Amino acid sequence: MRSRACHLLLLGCAGILWQVARCADDTENSPEPTRKTGPGLGTAQLLAQEGPTPVDENWVISNATVGSILKQRATPRREVLFTTIRLPATKYTAELEMVMNFCHFVQEAGALSHLMILTTDNMTWTRLHDRGLPVYLDKAFPERPEYAYGGGKAHDSPNRVFDVQKHWWGWKILEQDYLAAYMDADAIPLQDPFLPFQNTTYDVQGLSDWDEVTPQDPAASLSGGCKLYYWIEDPAAPTGTILREYWNFPDPVVKTHAHNPCQSTGVWYLRPTPPARAFMLAMTQRLSAPATRHQWDQTAWNEVILPFLWGNGEVEPLAYRLLPHAHYANVGVVDKRRAAGLPVDLVVLHSGYLHGKEKKEAYERMGFWSPSNATRSKGTRLTHGQEGGGGAKGGAADLPRAADPLGLAAASTVNNGPRPDLAHGAAALGLLTVLGVVVTLAFTRRRRSAALRSSLLPTKTGYGAATPSNLGSPSRSNHINRSPHAAAY
Repeated sequence: MRSRACHLLLLGCAGILWQVARCADDTENSPEPTRKTGPGLGTAQLLAQEGPTPVDENWVISNATVGSILKQRATPRREVLFTTIRLPATKYTAELEMVMNFCHFVQEAGALSHLMILTTDNMTWTRLHDRGLPVYLDKAFPERPEYAYGGGKAHDSPNRVFDVQKHWWGWKILEQDYLAAYMDADAIPLQDPFLPFQNTTYDVQGLSDWDEVTPQDPAASLSGGCKLYYWIEDPAAPTGTILREYWNFPDPVVKTHAHNPCQSTGVWYLRPTPPARAFMLAMTQRLSAPATRHQWDQTAWNEVILPFLWGNGEVEPLAYRLLPHAHYANVGVVDKRRAAGLPVDLVVLHSGYLHGKEKKEAYERMGFWSPSNATRSKGTRLTHGQEGGGGAKGGAADLPRAADPLGLAAASTVNNGPRPDLAHGAAALGLLTVLGVVVTLAFTRRRRSAALRSSLLPTKTGYGAATPSNLGSPSRSNHINRSPHAAAY
């Protein structure tokens, strides 16, 4: 017996050492790395070593499949909600929580089966897909090499890849004759996210970035403005000037007042009309042209939209408005309206003017923070063929995945390699094995019964069985709560 126990003890120790070594090799995939990358070995090189990520073809969107996927995701009114995202290579927990919080509230609004999360990054796709989120690997967007291999941000642009990607997709969805609703993943829909489309007056509608209880009358821009954007001399720009944000140019000598709507690009709505298509095409060209792609996407929007507001007898003017603050607002505006005793009936809330952990703190304070509920919901992620609102009927759901508040242990492998969080678990299992052997030896000396000895050894059943998890339920996809007072929104 002692000989067998010694063999088990040695085997357990070897298992611990092996798993710790595997864990160290894969730390780069962990949300909280336990070691530095070391000189000469950056994130890009480490990611390149991971190898390709296997992607389910049903969740890849390309120019060839965009029409069929939009048909599956759209409501009966041809409305589609989308967002674009790319998680950091490491320490991505905060961003992941924000995406899951967004999806939770999309689900609560009854619109999850009409949501498309688009990413150009294989690792982001894996992390979101393994948590049951409706994410597509984007092979349609013409990504520049600087974005693909430079960590998501090019050296000659302040825009991340998904900042450019979202405007391109706005244009692409219009070209397919669908209505496009875009929200950043740090937004929260609290009612039907498609409510603005019930007001058919406008081609384009967007979230106001005026940090006041209500946006100023447009005529006030003649004597003032929101003071976020100014004209700056720029020889590279076609006109010799370009709109830029004040915080990058604090010197008042070099900036000139500019009339602009002061819109946030965190939330916007597009109707597939010729003026809207022309505007979004101009936006995509603005953010990709070498002479102007150094302009921040939100600043570009507030400049590019202006010449589309008038027609010429042959080209129709763009019908455009800022969404009302009572229903679509940044966190600070909501606080100011409540303090002033003004009505607040939120359709969409956005964490504008907040950065980093301030976003989460604000949502927690307001009672709108539930990222863990996304994975704890009943059912499974809807697959193609189960979607409501234009999708085909029938089809089998994805296999249920283990419940996990942050989804940090949802997959056993990433890029064909072991997950470090599971390696920690395996190392713990080895340690428990060693402790079990030691206890067994002690009881052997006391001639305890074999039954008692075996009961002290760890078993696989103690590490948790898989439980169903998801986001979304077929019964909700056709039950979006449409307000009878849509004109007010």
